[in-house]
Amino acid sequence: NQVKAATNDPEIKGTFMPLDTGGGETAGMFAMVEELASLSAAEGGKPIYAYIDERACSAGYVIASACDKIYGRQECMGGSIAALMNVIDKSKALEKMGIEPHIIRAKWADLKARGSGIEPIDPETLDRLGSIVDEISEQIVEFVAAMRGIKPQSIRDMRGDVFTGTALLKHGLIDDILSEREAWAALEEAARSN
Repeated sequence: NQVKAATNDPEIKGTFMPLDTGGGETAGMFAMVEELASLSAAEGGKPIYAYIDERACSAGYVIASACDKIYGRQECMGGSIAALMNVIDKSKALEKMGIEPHIIRAKWADLKARGSGIEPIDPETLDRLGSIVDEISEQIVEFVAAMRGIKPQSIRDMRGDVFTGTALLKHGLIDDILSEREAWAALEEAARSN
């Protein structure tokens, strides 16, 4: 909402987004980054520049990719372009403690809450959850590829790894290695010519 308000304010000529995040949930992420991209100079709005202050990984990098430019310092970290899901099978620990969970599902909902961790996780559940992670990861790859002008396979070839400044630049994940002051100056220049 702050970026949208800045876009509508005639006194504000651009947006600077310092980022320091290891990522987060994908719930709501796509709606947010699509809105952010729609407000950018590339879509007729005002320039929006991301600055990787420390790190912009996973969902944090997806947010950065929606901006017109991404800058960062040499030691910044970014990437980790994929989704993941942590599933912990606690069934053996519960059994060891003498706890026997009872899960009551609708007769037709035998897959409901599989992978919750309180019952043994079977291979079918792991495959199904893996398919969900693959599907979301593919959406992430397609979005970042479109925003950064990178081939989707190039992103997949990064294998979800994290990179620092020089490698981020080499992979096309940032536009330049700049200090925060230099990145602000670049935004100010872009705002003057917008």
